[in-house]
Amino acid sequence: MQIAGVDVPVDNNPGFGVGDQVLLCVRPHALVLAAGANGGLPAPIGVAQWRGASYRLGLTLDGDQRLHADVPSLTGLPALGEAVAITIPAKGAVLIRPEAK
Repeated sequence: MQIAGVDVPVDNNPGFGVGDQVLLCVRPHALVLAAGANGGLPAPIGVAQWRGASYRLGLTLDGDQRLHADVPSLTGLPALGEAVAITIPAKGAVLIRPEAK
């Protein structure tokens, strides 16, 4: 599948074809983040919330797609407002059909 023009491999995608509208479900702790916007989905860090053993980051993809990522530390990540590169592990993602409106 593609998100914001970047190919994202998904192992669990039975019954979906090219061009189908889908929702990508991924657990926040499964996302892999790296400083800078190269090598993954670029997303600026909007908020960082301390949650005891981890931090939850609020990220925005392609201007309007929001997601959360849980990271053990802020070490090595850029400041708020700067971009990180998000990698989604193929085995950590599941596709589902969006609810009909």
